[in-house]
Amino acid sequence: MGKIRQYKEPGKAGERIYPVTVTPAVYRPDGTTVEEALNNREPGASAYEVALQNGFEGTEEEWLASLKGETGNKGDTGADGKSAYQSWLDLGNTGTEADFIASLKGETGADGTNGTNGKDGADGKDGADGKSAYQSWLDLGNTGTEADFIASLK
Repeated sequence: MGKIRQYKEPGKAGERIYPVTVTPAVYRPDGTTVEEALNNREPGASAYEVALQNGFEGTEEEWLASLKGETGNKGDTGADGKSAYQSWLDLGNTGTEADFIASLKGETGADGTNGTNGKDGADGKDGADGKSAYQSWLDLGNTGTEADFIASLK
């Protein structure tokens, strides 16, 4: 099989470039083989160089950026694709959707290693002194001395 090369054909509006598969038996109208023509050709200008020759002013990066056109119209919505279940069946599997769902769960993995313990936090501030048990007893509506309170606990 031959090599794929570019064949440049001069014309009134400039060169036309065609991809061709080259074999030794392909001849051009002037009697030379395409292989000879390709081997004896001069390298052509890059697309950026052609743009400069046709009036473009700017760097190659600016030229590349200029190649992007405006955003086109939104296309039609495509057809719905296959479900994952249908794709699973198409691969030769059999079973219900429940079987498919069950097939998605792998084996239980090994336990990971325990992490290191964190640092102890700073001690909190001491709170305000609370009421004595006797005062709480009085606040509940009881009356009497501390001795009366202690006697009420028995």
